[in-house]
Amino acid sequence: MTVSELFTENGFLLAAGSDTASTTLSALLFYLSRYPKCYEKVTTEIRSTFSSLSEIHSGPKITPLKYLRACIEEALRMSPPLGSALWREVRPGGITIDGEFIPAGYDIGCAVYAVEHNEQYFPHSFEFQPERWIVSEQNPQEKIEEMKMAFAPFSLGPRGCLGKMMVYIEMGIMMSRMIFCFDFRRPRDGGLGEVEEGVVGDMGGRERVNEFQLMDHLASTHVGPYAGFRLRDGLEGEFEGF
Repeated sequence: MTVSELFTENGFLLAAGSDTASTTLSALLFYLSRYPKCYEKVTTEIRSTFSSLSEIHSGPKITPLKYLRACIEEALRMSPPLGSALWREVRPGGITIDGEFIPAGYDIGCAVYAVEHNEQYFPHSFEFQPERWIVSEQNPQEKIEEMKMAFAPFSLGPRGCLGKMMVYIEMGIMMSRMIFCFDFRRPRDGGLGEVEEGVVGDMGGRERVNEFQLMDHLASTHVGPYAGFRLRDGLEGEFEGF
């Protein structure tokens, strides 16, 4: 590879590895600070699993955290780090989609954001509902598998993101450590708590107050959210050596 190609690849890897992770973490903070029942459930799960900060790392204790995993997937669905269309070129012979013939050489795609808010697969798609990803009597495995066919924050198939599992591991560790050590909430003073909220009466899908608002520049960009943190009592010594 040339030096120019190396710089290009490096820039892409930095963006793919940092921008997407920061957007997912920001979305989790936004939704958990606005859905108190979800925040309470994931907090109980994490704090009942770990007894010290040093226990929180990749491995057998963090993998079974079903509600945390469901929160991560729901944040990825609600506010995908890459929400635009993942374009594909039509191969020789063309293709017919929904009765429309598209010739070879054309680029086609559907925005990830649109697919992940399709009510056919995700009822109440603009509500943060981690429970939709957890098997229950009312939510059988078959229904979840159907949703996963329309869940593509990392794309699907052989062109899917190689870093998918790394994101889940990274988010699991960061959120577990954060929630184990801190209580957090949406700011109550001034306008900080409204940063990246929708605005009632706004246009173009920007009117939903409890939706984390993103701007699309291939990867999603954002400003907030802001949150207030308080260290849990008795955990001051947990940070020694970190």
